[in-house]
Amino acid sequence: MRTRLGLQELIILTRQIGAALKMKLPLHGAFESESVQAPGRIRPILSDLARDLAKGERLSLALSRYPRYFPKYYRDAVDAGEKAGTLAQVMDLLAIQMERSGESRMKRISTLVYPVILLFLLFLDAAFLLVFIVPKYVEIFSIFGLQLPKATRMLVSFSSIVMYHTPLILAFLALLAVGILYLLWSRSIFVHCLYWNMPFFSRYVRSAETAHLCRALKMFLGAGVTLPEALKASASIALNSYAGQLLANAAGQIERGEPLSAALKGNFSEALPWMIAATEKRGDLLQSLEPIASFYDDERQGLAETMRQVLEPVIMLAVALIIGFFVIAAYMPIFELPVHFGRIG
Repeated sequence: MRTRLGLQELIILTRQIGAALKMKLPLHGAFESESVQAPGRIRPILSDLARDLAKGERLSLALSRYPRYFPKYYRDAVDAGEKAGTLAQVMDLLAIQMERSGESRMKRISTLVYPVILLFLLFLDAAFLLVFIVPKYVEIFSIFGLQLPKATRMLVSFSSIVMYHTPLILAFLALLAVGILYLLWSRSIFVHCLYWNMPFFSRYVRSAETAHLCRALKMFLGAGVTLPEALKASASIALNSYAGQLLANAAGQIERGEPLSAALKGNFSEALPWMIAATEKRGDLLQSLEPIASFYDDERQGLAETMRQVLEPVIMLAVALIIGFFVIAAYMPIFELPVHFGRIG
């Protein structure tokens, strides 16, 4: 049973809400139009929301009744937008955030597709060799009474492990696949904290989040929201859940009198506090947020390309080493056959 709207369904609905707000149309119309094309399990929920909104309820209150269908970050963002009077802009930013989050996830998946397929095919080939070929191979050489080389004996040991522990190996691979999918799709703070602090990859995550933060702050500050409230609202629509928690903490530091540059220091990229401090001195923070966001967008794209260029050769090298070991281990007994028969003769 589905417990949430699909990502594309939520993006379309969010765009429709934003368009309705900009054109000053009733919000319930957006939910009614989406309910027509929504899957059967989701349709009654959207119809109920349309009815609640037609009665004059606030959108955030209506959504709060369906926490299983709308993620917490989505409901928090809507609530922040209503309080700030910038709901239309927040809906646009939410749609952009979800699109970027989906694109980022698809890029991670597409980057891994080729290596994963390659490793999967390698695993199938290795399993076939270890289960069907190596035992016959050993049987043939045992007829001649040949002492197998160490590399070949290792190959035979691997074959025995695969043959006699196949269920355990398959269970391990299934758990590994589930774990990888969880890491790719989860929005838990624990997983996002791993992303935030993972060597090398963390720089990519922080660059994407910094660009998103700058655009969110520009929108909220431009609408007249105070800096602490703008940070809290930005936290609710953060791409990374752990970054959202850091922004909420930074909002508390600003409320205690610290400048934004000090509140962000040590949590985001090293250059960001320096950039923010310079704009604070000049008094043009709002005007400088978009150039800062563009800078981190460029950095993120460069890092993504670098990761792709590094990952593929590493995978190819690993595959070459494994195949090389199989070939050497299989051919070494053949090379020793003439010596063996010479001794017998």
